[in-house]
Amino acid sequence: MIKRIFIAVNIKPEKKIKELLNSFQNKLGEDEIKWIKKDNFHLTLKFIGNTTPEKIILIDEILQSISLNNLKFELDIKGVGIFKKHHNSKILWLGISNFNKLHKLYRDIENRLTELGIKKEKQEFIPHLTIGRINKYQQPKLLKNIITSQEDILFQNVKIDEFVLNETISSNYGIYYKSLTKYKLKG
Repeated sequence: MIKRIFIAVNIKPEKKIKELLNSFQNKLGEDEIKWIKKDNFHLTLKFIGNTTPEKIILIDEILQSISLNNLKFELDIKGVGIFKKHHNSKILWLGISNFNKLHKLYRDIENRLTELGIKKEKQEFIPHLTIGRINKYQQPKLLKNIITSQEDILFQNVKIDEFVLNETISSNYGIYYKSLTKYKLKG
């Protein structure tokens, strides 16, 4: 059966991020912003999309090999920002800093998956955690002020010892992610 898959680092938000999200939701509301559930937080390394079981086996073999050649690392979740997508649509995110080893892992995944005909991303890799999707927001000044007040704050240091192959599953209750395989990093 075809599965919609992506490679990611799952992130468990700690107290400071949970408090920030609660504050954002209280100040900005829930009508115009679709907030990401805290148990769905992840840092996407590679979106692959609809994939056959046979190709998933080949991807798994490559990811096993990559995990043996990359060390555990730490990164910082720092700052808040917005990416503009289509028309009025925007992505509200938390930034990632101290990400040299994360970037190496990303490059290894990108380069090795080309062996299976999976194309490299055209746009630059900008590590971030999506916390909300905005279609249209009626109070842009409030949003800008809130973001500006948080742009240099360190929210969490994260120790990364694995990455995962996730499946996206849509249900009547929304979207959730199921880890198909976890890949332990060295060290």
